[in-house]
Amino acid sequence: MNLITKSVYLFARMRNGALAVLVACAALAPAMAVANTEIDIEWPCIQGYVPEVAIAVVWPEPIEEDVIGSWLKDKQVKKVVNELGQLEELSEAAQDRIQTFAESIPEDKRIDVYNKVADGVVYRFNQRRSDYFKGIRKFTRQQIAMSQQVQSHLNELVALEGKTDADSVKRMSEIRETTAWQQRIFDRRESAIRLLCEAPVDLETVMGDILRDLAQYLP
Repeated sequence: MNLITKSVYLFARMRNGALAVLVACAALAPAMAVANTEIDIEWPCIQGYVPEVAIAVVWPEPIEEDVIGSWLKDKQVKKVVNELGQLEELSEAAQDRIQTFAESIPEDKRIDVYNKVADGVVYRFNQRRSDYFKGIRKFTRQQIAMSQQVQSHLNELVALEGKTDADSVKRMSEIRETTAWQQRIFDRRESAIRLLCEAPVDLETVMGDILRDLAQYLP
């Protein structure tokens, strides 16, 4: 855990009187960072960072190399992929759409056509997941920047500690007020991060539901 990560972790939990604890713990962070170089500080989610879902994980049929991307050249398949690829849930209407399409394909062609659909659906959902990932990382960078601001304020507070002149007392009061306000903002944004982290997982669930529903029509 590096300096910034440690500051973020402690800042999110600090309360009145805890500022000195944050500074003291942050001072230990450089040594900790050396031992934890693998940590991705821009990825705050409990779920591991997986850029793409592999089709083999969600589809029972093997996909040959020449099938990948071929859905774009098939107007009928492309239309279905685009419809399914924007779903937020597998509704009854969506199940009916899958059934209608699936049963319209001759049985001897189903594996080939369904493979194209599966490839396209995974592609579309991976695109959507990627957009969420970019948003999560941007959001986290903003949190890190806020933690850096707080660290700067806390360093200043430490430097002023023990001083009793009017200007120093006034500045210490301003710093405490500012960090308390930043803490409230930080905490609210932390709650938003948890919701953001759930979005890619929800997309994976919908994608899996769609492909399982389609797979039942495989010969």
